[in-house]
Amino acid sequence: MVPRGDRGLSGRSPGADPGGFAHLHVRSGFSYGYGVATPEELVGAAAEMGMRSLALTDQNGLYGVPRFLRAATVGGVRAVVGAEVSVGFRGLLGHVVLLAEGMEGYRSLCRLVTRYRCSSAERRRPVCSLDDLLGHAGGWCA
Repeated sequence: MVPRGDRGLSGRSPGADPGGFAHLHVRSGFSYGYGVATPEELVGAAAEMGMRSLALTDQNGLYGVPRFLRAATVGGVRAVVGAEVSVGFRGLLGHVVLLAEGMEGYRSLCRLVTRYRCSSAERRRPVCSLDDLLGHAGGWCA
């Protein structure tokens, strides 16, 4: 965190005018072990820095979305909804960030997350198959 008095090389406050920059991969405390802030705190920090948009991409879930949307509306920040999905393919594990492009994308993400979370052998570390990921493609971008 840069102290408020430090204006940096440009002479402007570091977060005052980010020029349209938006964090597109942010985890809240709903990503246990990876994030600590509440959705409300994340939106508040983004608004304080002058950010116009922020994406919430919790790991393997959409748990914080209702609180995130409510906070974004109050805070005047455009909410981008997404999820970080753990994907397994040929014995390899990776992660992909999916961002909904409207209600169709949100519904698609909800169906995808529900499907692989409920069918995964390991409930604490769910893994989405590439087939499931591609089968629910539509309305979101990676």
